Amino acid sequence: MIKGAKPLEWGLLGLLSTYLAAMYGGVMRATFSLPVVLMPWLLKQPGYDLYETVYIPYMPGYMWFNMAVHSLIPQPVLRVRLMMIVLVIVSLVLVFFLARLWHGPLAGIGAAVAYAAWMPLWADRPMYMEVMVGFLTLAAVAVWHQQDSDDWWQPLAAGILVGAAVLVKQQALAVAGSFLIWRTIGLFVERDWKRGLTDMALFLGGVALLPTVSISILAVQGRVEAFLYWTWTYPLNNPFESRSVFASGVDELILIVAWLLPVGLYILLTVGQRASWRGPAILILGQVVPLLTPMFPRYGRFHLSGAVPIIALIAGGALALILQMEKKTWQRLSLQAAGAGAVAATLGVFLLPTYYRVRLGPRVGEWSPLVEVSQQLEAQTDITAGTRVWVLPATDPTDNFFAIHEVLPPTVWVQTYPWFQSVPGITDQVLAAIEAETPAYAVVFERWRMELPEQMVVHLEAHYEPFATMTAPDEYGDVTFYRRIDR
Repeated sequence: MIKGAKPLEWGLLGLLSTYLAAMYGGVMRATFSLPVVLMPWLLKQPGYDLYETVYIPYMPGYMWFNMAVHSLIPQPVLRVRLMMIVLVIVSLVLVFFLARLWHGPLAGIGAAVAYAAWMPLWADRPMYMEVMVGFLTLAAVAVWHQQDSDDWWQPLAAGILVGAAVLVKQQALAVAGSFLIWRTIGLFVERDWKRGLTDMALFLGGVALLPTVSISILAVQGRVEAFLYWTWTYPLNNPFESRSVFASGVDELILIVAWLLPVGLYILLTVGQRASWRGPAILILGQVVPLLTPMFPRYGRFHLSGAVPIIALIAGGALALILQMEKKTWQRLSLQAAGAGAVAATLGVFLLPTYYRVRLGPRVGEWSPLVEVSQQLEAQTDITAGTRVWVLPATDPTDNFFAIHEVLPPTVWVQTYPWFQSVPGITDQVLAAIEAETPAYAVVFERWRMELPEQMVVHLEAHYEPFATMTAPDEYGDVTFYRRIDR
């Protein structure tokens, strides 16, 4: 596949693959999120139907995909680790291959190193939606990155991959838009409108294919209206609490600037060359902004992870182009100095995940602390798999509780964040479900009690009594266990 690659290059790929496998196999501190832990299990339980009794703004494709993988590997942490290791190694090879194809062996090496360095830093939530969107975008670029090919299947296949990305996260629609803009820009170089419009039609047909199939499935299930509300109407109203990247600290901003520095260099080196408008340079530059949009309105490092493969390609290309410059001008010296800074930052970033692990200790976030809480509840009660438990608050740090020993939440599941509970009637639906099929026990994480809707607190205190407490590890703090008074 990688024509002409030398043993040294293969050896480097093997070394970087081993590093990534070690990071995601357990070395780095990571957080295992509810879309890839709780949801694949919960949506397989009778009565828990996506958008009907399980209210989340996630697209259905990724939920279905994870449910399928869960059927093969039911242990959540093992499943997520294995999926992530496979994905990052495949991405590493693709990044190396594409950069080498476009700019030569040095670019391939630079891109692979950049990917292996930055991925564990930003993608600290393995297999989160952005990770899959970034992978599918990279795959689409690998399929269709030249406009002078006569292969009609390339834009179609790229469209199918981008359509799959849309079914993972809504922001991938912007990825589709950037492909269309790239193809339109190419028409200013070669005005073959028939071919250009054919390419765009094939691409759009591919984009529409899988979403159309998904909507048809939801239509058979009678869930289209609920799907449209929770995945489009609700998010577009932007009810979420904002968290600016500028509030994350100077150190974080320095890392982001260092990571994005090659993008500016690549723009200077390629955009002015009209011949590049129909090739991969403009295409990958156009993907940067769409892949960074998930960082708004609530910034988190993991929201940057989708852009890592594309920016690694850009970094490799920028490195090769800078070193190919012949004239010793101040522009060349300036670009080389900036490139050297980017290389130094990339090499330094390799140390950060291990540094965090050594300094702060191991962490399997949103899982390990909950295991201890679940074990304590099991030791003091008669719960078994299938017992209904009310966990409060229902938030990212606590929701994976149910998947540990397969206890069930209330029959209507929605998080207790204010932006969900502000939806008219949601709190009443949850309380009605609790009355209809009463949870035997409640678990309250006291640190976040103040975030609960008042109606839920009133119901808890009226119908449950505390019987035990514990102190959970990490940031979880005090936990109170309740039993139903009228059991």
